[in-house]
Amino acid sequence: MYPNPVKDILFINTNIDEPRNSYLYLRNISGQLIYEISDLKKGELFIDVSDFKPGLYFLQINNGQSSRTIKVSVE
Repeated sequence: MYPNPVKDILFINTNIDEPRNSYLYLRNISGQLIYEISDLKKGELFIDVSDFKPGLYFLQINNGQSSRTIKVSVE
């Protein structure tokens, strides 16, 4: 995932072989769901955050077997 902090476009590389039961959630500091993608595919995807309020967000990626949460700073 890059860049972090981000102003416009957040790029995310995924290595998901089985898209079923996989998802990406982006939540604000209050836990509110801001952005969601389900059935992720292997490769690069991007999220346009240019309209997001500046602050700290949490990006959660789940591949159906494990989950990872990353802090993302939007400027």
